[in-house]
Amino acid sequence: MGVCKLALFSTVFAAVLLAEVVGDKTLWTTTALAGAHRAGPVALGAAVAAALKMGVAVLLGGLLARLPEWVILLTSVVA
Repeated sequence: MGVCKLALFSTVFAAVLLAEVVGDKTLWTTTALAGAHRAGPVALGAAVAAALKMGVAVLLGGLLARLPEWVILLTSVVA
């Protein structure tokens, strides 16, 4: 692998690693979509999607909280 290709690989690797580990993929996706389309509908869609996702998380968390303690202990040991 040449020096130029190694430099390109390293740059891309660092950028993707940073985006995946540190950055928020929703931010990058929303930014890309807002660059290609009108920002208002993109922001509204992102806000509605985030609200629905959080609502589902709260509902599922409520259901998990009602499980018997032994089920939670057993599944946490297996996982």
